[in-house]
Amino acid sequence: MTDRLGIALRDDGPVRIVTLEGRADALGSPGLETALLGSVREGRTRIVVDCARLTFISSSGLRALLAGLKAARAAGGGCVLAGLSDEPGRVVGMTGFDRLFLLADDVPAACALLLSQAGGT
Repeated sequence: MTDRLGIALRDDGPVRIVTLEGRADALGSPGLETALLGSVREGRTRIVVDCARLTFISSSGLRALLAGLKAARAAGGGCVLAGLSDEPGRVVGMTGFDRLFLLADDVPAACALLLSQAGGT
């Protein structure tokens, strides 16, 4: 387990995949928000956030995700959270964020869901 938030970006066709590892807390959340908003500025408005290796999320992490979701939607895209489990999944559910975001079990399912919601390629 890491105390820092690792963030990796890659593209899968029209989808930007943002892979998180570690803790999305007050220290890591600014980087997450920068990655999400930067993706939208680059025109990558269909975003999957891979949370399979996310170990913790705080209110600042939720705020960063929400900022990315709002920016993606405003630009005609969307954002799906993939692979949420354990503590981060409970936090997302308790805060009602599971009603704001589309959720998927894994990245391939998230990509398919995002593309079907966004009208395909």
